[in-house]
Amino acid sequence: MASLCIRFAPLALLAAPLAAQQFIYNAAALPAQNIWSNGVDFVDIEKDGDLDIVVANGSAYGAGGAQAQHLWLNNGAGTFAAAHAQLNVTNFNAQQVIAEDFDKDGDADLLYSPAGAFPATTQVPRILMNDGTGNFTNESATRLPVTTMSSWGVCAGDVDNDLDLDVVFTDGAQGFAGQPSQAKLYLNNGSGFFTDVTATRFPVDMFNAQDVTMFDWDGDFDVDVIISGKGGGSRLYLNNGAGFFTNNSTPVAAVGTGNTYEIDWGDLDADGDLDGMVQSITGTSEGWSRNNGMAAATNTTFPAPNGNDDNELAGLDFDNDGDLDVFVASLSGQEKLYQNNGGVFVNNNAAIQAMVDSSLDFGFGDLNADGKYDMYTVQGESGNFTDKIYFNNGPADTIRPAFLRKETPGAIGATETIFRATVQDAIQDDGKARNYTVFYSWATYGANPSQGSGTAFHQGGGTWRTTVPTPAGTTGVALQWNARDERNNNSFTGVSVGTIGSFTDMGLGVAGTPGTPVLTGSGIVSAGNSLTFNLSGLLAGAPGALVVGATYSPIPLCGGALVPSLPLNPQFFILADGSGNASKVVTWPSGLPIYTHVFLQGGVLDAGSCAGFALTNGLRVTQL
Repeated sequence: MASLCIRFAPLALLAAPLAAQQFIYNAAALPAQNIWSNGVDFVDIEKDGDLDIVVANGSAYGAGGAQAQHLWLNNGAGTFAAAHAQLNVTNFNAQQVIAEDFDKDGDADLLYSPAGAFPATTQVPRILMNDGTGNFTNESATRLPVTTMSSWGVCAGDVDNDLDLDVVFTDGAQGFAGQPSQAKLYLNNGSGFFTDVTATRFPVDMFNAQDVTMFDWDGDFDVDVIISGKGGGSRLYLNNGAGFFTNNSTPVAAVGTGNTYEIDWGDLDADGDLDGMVQSITGTSEGWSRNNGMAAATNTTFPAPNGNDDNELAGLDFDNDGDLDVFVASLSGQEKLYQNNGGVFVNNNAAIQAMVDSSLDFGFGDLNADGKYDMYTVQGESGNFTDKIYFNNGPADTIRPAFLRKETPGAIGATETIFRATVQDAIQDDGKARNYTVFYSWATYGANPSQGSGTAFHQGGGTWRTTVPTPAGTTGVALQWNARDERNNNSFTGVSVGTIGSFTDMGLGVAGTPGTPVLTGSGIVSAGNSLTFNLSGLLAGAPGALVVGATYSPIPLCGGALVPSLPLNPQFFILADGSGNASKVVTWPSGLPIYTHVFLQGGVLDAGSCAGFALTNGLRVTQL
């Protein structure tokens, strides 16, 4: 079995030099605006291959007035045009916005958390549904429960393992104090219609929360919930796998203070679990909290300069060295950067052009298609409320995503078997998979061998899920994961359950004059080894070929099928001897990931076949 591929380069353990100025403000990238903004998300709204920007706007903390919401469309080169009218929503006081495909139709919808005076707020969240072209309809009245709230945080994740995105809202925030209140859990029915299940699935816990995150805390591959904020410290709600939560807050009780507006989570120390990047970990100083499993976390303050009353942070590997650095959106000066050198942080604000403004949120993504992750900041509270784009002129991303954890099922399921894995790449911000996708391919073994491939489902917080059909008679399953970022940096790992073999008879031969020929294989399928393929039952003296294909997509033919598809090189010429036999010895190539599957089939000219040639059974060859 392959070892886990971790995104932390060995040289990261050595102190790295500080970078020169790398993030440069570009005033021409964005039209002029002057509006209090609270939150931002990046998403390809109209599916044209570039990142657009959606901004949540409000005014004054708590009971501020209604504002227009903003949508900026990217021209593909990092210049943006206003498309606010496409949102088709009346003005309201928005605190945060997230872009997710809530109705599973292949495009991104928008969900806003509202700000308002608590507890007498009349504000309700909004959900805007995308028609696939970037035009939205406000369907809040039919898709969301009629529940008023003053929410500074909302997060999406699949809490009940049913392959749709549920949401958690914080509640009770107003001004700088807020009020203890109950966080809310809304379950998705799979089509983007939500039910409030707080009373039956969440612990009763009146906590003054500003921020909410969802990820797998305890390594059991379901999505847990952490809330933090004005209540001081944090709360951890552990998921039982079916979307029912218990309060088990000991590990995070000391993570954050009464000044903590935001915690983001990423593997900062290369140990495979997610640590906290904490705004105001001590007083108003930022720092990080080492995840120690179910023991209390360990808190460390970042070096000076520090100590401002800031609002937002996130992880970005800006120096392309394989570990996450921590960026802070500063409320009272230039943005901050704490560079990670193997779990030791140094201040490197000089990498960001100094702009004095009041940043309340930011986001990272490749806005101008140059392979480098840029920064967008939103402004509020003071100043002229001018959002800013900083283009990154540093190194492009060349480091593949990391598989932090992978699930090995305990047994083959009666009808299907679930596989899950947790992945991290260059950006860790609000639990979203912003710049990478996880694919998979699988093969089953036993009475009715089969195979397939597809795109995994992101459950939230970097945890991905897929299901393999395993009907009666299945004796083994091999699954290969492939995490691929937008720069085509690929990472592979594999996992298996039950008994799997190197050579699997897929059947589907086409009979010739002597009958249906047979193909078998032998040898150890690993890099550099010799494999022997024997063919029997061929027409004596007939010429033909042994064909190799990358995928299994049988084309029916005369009661059998052409098995290999996407032919690979080399293909092998064969000539049946006087007994109707042939053989071929080949060398298995190096550099292939574990559980790579290829498909072979032999064929010879044979006028006695209805196709004019006879085909052996298909043979699946699996690298172990």
